[in-house]
Amino acid sequence: MNSCCTGGHRPSSLQRARETINTKFGKLHDFSDKAVGWCLHLTDIESKSGIALRSGVALVYFMFAAGSLMIWDSVHNRLHVLFWLGDWPEASLLLTMVALSMSFFVLTRIRITRYFRFQEQREDPDEGQLLWRRSYYKNVATPGRIRGTVCCSVILSLASAILGGFVLVKCLGISDKLVDICGSAQLPQSRELDEQSARLAQFQGKCLGNATVSGNFSFSKNVKSVTECPDFDKEFPPWPGGAGYLLRLETFEGCTGFCKEAEPLLIEDRATQTQRHLPCAEVVSQHARYITLLVAIPSISLGIITAAVNFLLFVYTDL
Repeated sequence: MNSCCTGGHRPSSLQRARETINTKFGKLHDFSDKAVGWCLHLTDIESKSGIALRSGVALVYFMFAAGSLMIWDSVHNRLHVLFWLGDWPEASLLLTMVALSMSFFVLTRIRITRYFRFQEQREDPDEGQLLWRRSYYKNVATPGRIRGTVCCSVILSLASAILGGFVLVKCLGISDKLVDICGSAQLPQSRELDEQSARLAQFQGKCLGNATVSGNFSFSKNVKSVTECPDFDKEFPPWPGGAGYLLRLETFEGCTGFCKEAEPLLIEDRATQTQRHLPCAEVVSQHARYITLLVAIPSISLGIITAAVNFLLFVYTDL
């Protein structure tokens, strides 16, 4: 018979979804109570193992923070970061360090709060100290008061992971464009540098004379570097990413040209031997990819890990 005639009632899809969510959340809540409760119990023990565990957790956080600082120190002054990737890698590292600091603060406050909760349950002959403990327990160590701080830590950690993902997608896209569409309107900086490279080669040719058949300039004139040519500063005024950037690339990376290889520039003190068939755009692309992975992967990983830890703390019953 029809359910409307028999008085039966089938739950709607929304009700079924709510029941499923409640069931899943209940399981997560039970898991959090067991796992977090067990871990907190181990750290509460005033023994060598408890002290060693607390020290180990603090050391791990310190190593994560030190690693983030080392990465920041490695990338923040790199010319490729400043010119191509902008402030995104540094912003991602900064948010990661803030999220780590907040997570460590949460764990430290939980430890202090639980200590005073246990002290509240003990008898103390010193009435003044007992009153102070009760006052602290009432104002700070009351269950649930720290949950808002944990929630903020979860949000910061998720923001760190999301920003790391954004940096990964955006900066890897720039790295790919430097190889695939260098010199196009979609990447105007590359077009400007390619035009600047052609002007440098033409200026050097006028300064040094004709090129030889082999493609190498006959350096017969008393000029040790293209920067010593007359009117170099006038033709190529200093600006970020201009001729100075191209000269720096050729000096330290051994590449030539930008979007396509070109005649090597005359540079007095080359740090790297010139490599044929290596446009500077490929070198910049490799640097951009390396820096992106160096920044984004730790930001995403640490963001997800700290978010998971703090979320389990958030749903823990006796927080």
